[in-house]
Amino acid sequence: MSPLLMSYWAGRAGALVHLQNPEPSAALELALADTGKSLGQALGRRHFLQGAAAFLPQSLATGLSVGIFAAYAPSAPALPERTLAFPRDHGAHPDFATEWWYITGYASAVSNKGEPRDFGFQVTFFRKSIPTTQGMASHFAAKHIVFAHAALTDVQGKKLYHDQRIARTGFGIAQASEATTDVKLRDWTLRRLDAVQAAPSQATALQASGEQTKNTKIDSKLSPYDADIALKNLKNYQTDIVAADFSLNLTFNPTQPLLLQGKQGLSRKGPDPAQASYYYSQPQLAVSGSVSLKGETFKVLGSGAAPSPDANPAANPDANPDANSSANPAASPFASSVRTLPPSAPRAWLDHEWSQALLHPDAVGWDWIGMNLFDGSAVTAFQLRKKDGTALWTGGSFRTPSSSGLQSFIAKPFEVQFSPQRRWTSPRTRAVYPTKWMVRTAADFYTIEAVIDAQEMGTTSGSDTIYWEGLATCHDSNGKLVGRGYLEMTGYAAPLRL
Repeated sequence: MSPLLMSYWAGRAGALVHLQNPEPSAALELALADTGKSLGQALGRRHFLQGAAAFLPQSLATGLSVGIFAAYAPSAPALPERTLAFPRDHGAHPDFATEWWYITGYASAVSNKGEPRDFGFQVTFFRKSIPTTQGMASHFAAKHIVFAHAALTDVQGKKLYHDQRIARTGFGIAQASEATTDVKLRDWTLRRLDAVQAAPSQATALQASGEQTKNTKIDSKLSPYDADIALKNLKNYQTDIVAADFSLNLTFNPTQPLLLQGKQGLSRKGPDPAQASYYYSQPQLAVSGSVSLKGETFKVLGSGAAPSPDANPAANPDANPDANSSANPAASPFASSVRTLPPSAPRAWLDHEWSQALLHPDAVGWDWIGMNLFDGSAVTAFQLRKKDGTALWTGGSFRTPSSSGLQSFIAKPFEVQFSPQRRWTSPRTRAVYPTKWMVRTAADFYTIEAVIDAQEMGTTSGSDTIYWEGLATCHDSNGKLVGRGYLEMTGYAAPLRL
């Protein structure tokens, strides 16, 4: 999910700031975190806020309607440049207003009956701090809200499934660790390997490489190339999501170092310097595990990439997370291990951002892509749009393997250009989305096209934002399929207002 969508959901989550009465608060939190429908989904967000206010004293009920927006007074100073430190910066940053961990990807899979299926998937965990409760001593004070959203695109079935949860932190319901990536919302989780060590009995024999590990959990279904990197780095991510119509049990293994977006991890999101976030990505994650849809389980297939005889995957992706620029090519031993993947290779992309910023008042929406290319390259591009459809701000990055190392290029403002090529009208909302784009970057002109058009999110109740987010293909300027990733578009059903 693009960095700015968190601001919208954070505002929606902020309604829980006033639920300080222990009994109704606990009841509402349990309902919000329950499996299947959340209370907000069952009642509709607007009716949920009205219903929540009924539990409260008049002073708090009055504040409920304005508390959401009070947390977003446009007074955040510009973020300073700083050196990101890992593994600490994999974890939560509670001193910041908003934060999110976002994984998207593609998986080719097969059912127990041998039926092949292609999926796109998205898992996002948000953390939102509530300024007005930070000084409260009560354990019932809702100091942070965790919101989670998951989606599955069934390519052959041409259908999108999605679900969401929301709860305040504490009481074993929701948490976001500061030590490393370890976020939880009841039975939904996203964890980095160093957050939870598997018991020795869970250690998995790496059949592909003939090696075995202890106190770690690496999937034996990985190709030898991906399994070897996972074994040496021991820094995989794992997510478990059980939604109403689908479930995800996936492991993501790094095959490249971290990619620091913007200026060494400080990424501008608008013309005002205060509109920025700390932002890093982990592209080209190898994917293993399983996807379940309507009770049927599909096993994710391995990438099939052969191990490289000259590969040196023992490098730690955290040791020098930006060892991928032309200024220091020798610092990236991953470069020699990158090999062109088959189009069926499952790959994922992780973004982690934290910020104090608001959406610029002149922006009505944005378009964003994150693409894993088969040659090991990674493309990020985004634009914020004004009311007339022109760009208010653009940005992005391009990282590619070369003989001298992994090289990164950060786009200058307005160097990226988005040009619509085809539009689709949602039969549900009548919103018109460009589901095929020509995206100009410093590397190439890429054609980004939705694998299916109907990947629109949100309800038509009038209380949810409507946006488009889904799996897309990437073709180069010669018309060749060169990668896949995710496309997100907001502000087409109505201008986005926070």
